[in-house]
Amino acid sequence: MKIALFGNMNNMLYQVARYLRDEKHQCTLFLFEEFDHFLPSADSYAEETEIKIVQLNWKKDNLNSFSKSEIESTIKDFDFYLGTDISPAYFFKAGYKLDIFCPHGSDLYEFPFPPFVNKTPQVWELVNYFFGKYQYNGIKEATCVSLDPSEDVFEIPLKIIKFGAKFERIKSNPFLYKNQYTLGFENNSPRINEFKTLRTKYDLIIWQHISQDWSDRGPFKINKGNNVLIKGFADYINKTAQKEKALLVLLEYGGDVQKSKDYIIELKIENYVLWIPKMLRKDIMAALTQVDFGVGELGIRRWYSYGSIFEYMQAGLPTMHHRDDAFYREQGFDLYPMVDADNSEIITQTFLDFEINKEKYKKIGAEAHQWTGNYFEKSMINFFNQIEKKSKSNLINNYLIKKLLMKLDVEYIKFSILFFYYNIKTAFKAILKK
Repeated sequence: MKIALFGNMNNMLYQVARYLRDEKHQCTLFLFEEFDHFLPSADSYAEETEIKIVQLNWKKDNLNSFSKSEIESTIKDFDFYLGTDISPAYFFKAGYKLDIFCPHGSDLYEFPFPPFVNKTPQVWELVNYFFGKYQYNGIKEATCVSLDPSEDVFEIPLKIIKFGAKFERIKSNPFLYKNQYTLGFENNSPRINEFKTLRTKYDLIIWQHISQDWSDRGPFKINKGNNVLIKGFADYINKTAQKEKALLVLLEYGGDVQKSKDYIIELKIENYVLWIPKMLRKDIMAALTQVDFGVGELGIRRWYSYGSIFEYMQAGLPTMHHRDDAFYREQGFDLYPMVDADNSEIITQTFLDFEINKEKYKKIGAEAHQWTGNYFEKSMINFFNQIEKKSKSNLINNYLIKKLLMKLDVEYIKFSILFFYYNIKTAFKAILKK
């Protein structure tokens, strides 16, 4: 099948394309204005030769620059469509629908609902207004949404947009292409030696590579709780006798980097924290082979799945973030092994416990790694099922069309015979009259 994938925010669809490629599908990945760390080359050391990668000039603010026929010329020759980010708006304008929409965040809870100071948008607001309308309807028309049950910031807009619409919902897309993480893969990274050196110096290396955002930023109050980790680690440093052997690694990435640095200085733990520049995921995955603990979001929102925690679990690390086990257990979810934390006390106690129970946490990491592999397989089975369903639908439609054409051919032949007979009869009567 010829499959088109649109957008790669959060490294989402390149992973799916690689799994589809392994099943002999012909895949084309169309890129928008992706961040450098969300390009396919940021995720793999191997040169991509089997998946066609095309750079588009589609943007949120230039939708009106493309006619329906121009968009259609890009997408018309494919059998199946997956998309994220701005793709729903462009598909709706072209009169097409996504077979699977894979939201990354703001494409679901922000783009379809452009805010306006006044009830009627002003001239300078019209671009966002019309884009929002197209995005809203493009999501509404999507046949399937790939999204694990999540926080209200995702669930409420999805319910609003899909209200009254018939659609399927499947697991979130696999966050990683696990087949590339073979034994010794980390040695492909030009940075692996610096992390191996750190490994020789420390007994506890804690890693967090999510963005530094804990200021309740924007209308959606983005808060990833980085300060909770910093406070919990500071209290650990003040209580442990092994503080010289502990290191917290953070990335200079996000809107609150300086705020976090100031907080670290205020808590007097700057000598136990290492800041490194923003990294590509292929190098992050290599670095994680030398780490003891991975930490995700610790804010008020409770998450079941997102990229960084799957990166930790793929690496076999014990993982800590705020999930709210009771909330997801009540809904019957299969909960992966991890440490559920939303306050600094749990973090401090966990690191102290790690010192005396390392095998316990190694087991958590190993079991989480196994769980992750199963999750990716189940996720892709859902994608394959959607593709097969459309393939069968196309076969049935083609069969019905052929059957209809055959029926029309028979009717045409009958009509032709009757018409011929009528003409002969008319001509014969005319001869008899003479």
